[in-house]
Amino acid sequence: MSAALLLRSLDPTQTEAYGRTLGCCLRPGDLVRFEGDLGAGKTTFCRGVGVGLGVEEPLNSPTYLLCKEYPTEQGPLLHLDGYFEHRLASLLGEGLIERIDGRSMVLVEWAERVAPWLPSEGLDLLFERELPADSAAEADAEEDRCPRRIELRAHGEAARLLLFRFAEKLAEQGISVEPGEEAPR
Repeated sequence: MSAALLLRSLDPTQTEAYGRTLGCCLRPGDLVRFEGDLGAGKTTFCRGVGVGLGVEEPLNSPTYLLCKEYPTEQGPLLHLDGYFEHRLASLLGEGLIERIDGRSMVLVEWAERVAPWLPSEGLDLLFERELPADSAAEADAEEDRCPRRIELRAHGEAARLLLFRFAEKLAEQGISVEPGEEAPR
């Protein structure tokens, strides 16, 4: 079974703030996998993680580069993008997988596309847009103003500890979280 919690983000600023909080909680060896539709908030959240870790340059989507590495005081941060899964799978097969070794912190966008290459243990973040059933919802979605539902599921002891640290940090900030559904991976 997995430990889980549920967040709701009203806008990109709040999504990035959640990322900053998670970034403050990351430790070497942590793997965070992101899933969700295009524009759901994955890269915005990752940008916040970079800020939380003290990365000086903004994290952008590594879609065409496949992997970017950023130095942090805690160790290297690897930001991978599995959107073009065949390209990233090839890169993982050529040795990048060896970098997911316990010394780096790893963020993987579109993780579901390269799941066979990734360790089974890690923290999964599933992003969904919450679209109201009215015509203004389409405009809000295009302008990235619609709320997001972010479900976090921890698989393995290290991920459970990361999720616990994250929930504690959110509580310190006065942010309440809902428990998510526990589900087998």
